[in-house]
Amino acid sequence: MVNEAGSYRSPTGPNGEYETHDEWSARTQVEAAAQKREAGLEARLSALETRVEQRFAALERRFKARLGEVTEATRLAFGDLRGEISQQIDEVRERTFAVDDRAEMVRLARQVKACSREVEELRQDIDADKGERLRIAK
Repeated sequence: MVNEAGSYRSPTGPNGEYETHDEWSARTQVEAAAQKREAGLEARLSALETRVEQRFAALERRFKARLGEVTEATRLAFGDLRGEISQQIDEVRERTFAVDDRAEMVRLARQVKACSREVEELRQDIDADKGERLRIAK
């Protein structure tokens, strides 16, 4: 397997090729450097992934807190709105009752006037009948 004195040849190269010691050494150094770079990249990637997860967790906490605030504000707003609507409905009912009462009073006033006219007409008729009876009686 050794072809020349002082040289190193072994089928350790890629694809089972024979390489010299210098080629092997250079290749292994390049591979070690690549592994170091990959390990560094993996470490940086892992650190970045951890930071991203931490930021997402923080965002989720803030979102949940804000969502709770918005939900509470919405609940309070609907409660206030419900109170305002109830108050307005009560006011409308009062106005409606007042209008109905006024309408009833107007109707009663008209009936009173009509009755007063009838009473006046009846008085006049009675007075006229009395006058005729007095004429007849004389």
